[in-house]
Amino acid sequence: MIQDCFTSRVPGNTVLSFDGIFSNEKVVLLDFVGSPEETDRMLQEITAEFTERFGFPVTCYYMSSPSEVIGPNIQSAHQNCVRNTVLGVSRCCHTLPSPEPAENMTDLIELLTILLRQDDRELILSNLLRLCMKWKKEQRTIVASQADLIFILNALNQNFHDRRDRRIDSVFYVENIYCFSSSFEELASNFSLLLTELFGSQNPAEEQSLRGEELVEKIEDYFRNNLSHSLTLQLLADEMNVSKVHLCRVFKKYRNMTPIDSFNRMKIERARELLVRFTSLPLQKISDMLGFSDVYYFSKVFKKIEGTSPSAYRKAHS
Repeated sequence: MIQDCFTSRVPGNTVLSFDGIFSNEKVVLLDFVGSPEETDRMLQEITAEFTERFGFPVTCYYMSSPSEVIGPNIQSAHQNCVRNTVLGVSRCCHTLPSPEPAENMTDLIELLTILLRQDDRELILSNLLRLCMKWKKEQRTIVASQADLIFILNALNQNFHDRRDRRIDSVFYVENIYCFSSSFEELASNFSLLLTELFGSQNPAEEQSLRGEELVEKIEDYFRNNLSHSLTLQLLADEMNVSKVHLCRVFKKYRNMTPIDSFNRMKIERARELLVRFTSLPLQKISDMLGFSDVYYFSKVFKKIEGTSPSAYRKAHS
């Protein structure tokens, strides 16, 4: 669909499309040469069309490149696209954003420390929502806002060191927060929940939930029984009757990876067996059996975990 969208707008030109670094990142190469205004207008229209079709925000970063430096410039385009991304906003850019100064978090951290000791969850959420709405108005990029939240988490961890037996992995927690936040409002809500779970008084509902090791074992049993299905963090959290933040925090503590990473590793372990035992079974069939969205994503996950493609693995072990 992506390639067709470009082809329809630049008929007669070569258009190539392939996956980028992330599973949802697409790279498009085309030999279309138009005026800067014409190119910008076309890509603005395509970005809006993708947003409508996919149902979620799309960030487009474009640049021109001589053929001999396409490879390095694809990497540069990826980095610049990431640096331009704003949570919940579709954008089409061809320049880097202006440097964003770090927020002065001193007063907010002092206030959050007091509110966490008082277990005032309503005011914690209110203050974080005010901060995130400010970021939304400023169109603060994910890169800058992630750095701010990591700073807050590290500072609070220092203020509450008496309640913790070791340092927390702030980068891991904040990156996971962004994975299941589609707007600044959700970001404030999810980060507020994380703070109260890490530093607030223990939630009575979670006191009655499974112990950490028991919860992880229950999750892994669920994985083993559902290898043929796709899975989201929200679905898994609903099945386990816990919040997404709590689920990720406990799983990281006991398995040092995210639940979805663990689920994919189980899928790939099963894929290895199928590749070797059934040498004539098509990759598409294996991908379908293990609940991957398509064979290309299956191959990408397999190579990330095993360091080689499914076809090469089958050939080496047959």
